[in-house]
Amino acid sequence: MASEISSWAAQLEMLGQLGHAALLIDRTGRLLAMNPQFRQLEGAIWRDRSDRLELRQRDVQTAFSAFLERARDGSNKGTSLLVPHQQTDQGWFIHLIPVTRRAQDRLLKGGYVVVASRIALIQKTLEAPVLKQLFGLTLAEARVAHLIGGGLALSQIAEVLNVSPETVRSQTKAIFNKTGTGRQAELVMLLSNAAHAGHFKK
Repeated sequence: MASEISSWAAQLEMLGQLGHAALLIDRTGRLLAMNPQFRQLEGAIWRDRSDRLELRQRDVQTAFSAFLERARDGSNKGTSLLVPHQQTDQGWFIHLIPVTRRAQDRLLKGGYVVVASRIALIQKTLEAPVLKQLFGLTLAEARVAHLIGGGLALSQIAEVLNVSPETVRSQTKAIFNKTGTGRQAELVMLLSNAAHAGHFKK
């Protein structure tokens, strides 16, 4: 086990040299190894809870926990989660990449390499609770609208929210009806204008 973790730690260090914050977790989310770049993000997007990875934003942590629960049932597919920063237009994509090569120790089987990529949200948009009140959306619809306004494609939104693409498409249709728009481009324009209006600052 120790030699296997050491091997992975070396690979995480190489990712760090390329500018990537990364760590290794087992199938339960237990921290096994990380590079200094990921350690520097502690407090900003994650925290250590009893040697387990916990993402700071409640809805993102809920999605992360649900993903690990599904993974325990035999699904070892990867996913990506968006962690937006509350006070800026920056955010992070948390990519969970399954350990696919045969691990010598059974504790590593079903584990994940977690890579954090910092991104700039493409558009300024209002937070979901504000959109909910402004347009009479459900909270789920408001979250989708927020991400559409941030420049994400529907397929990306499905991954971020851990829902099916069909659910996102259905919610998008409801958003169009409630906002009086008919296309994503129109919706993005509407949300951008609302975000820049004096009464609705982000």
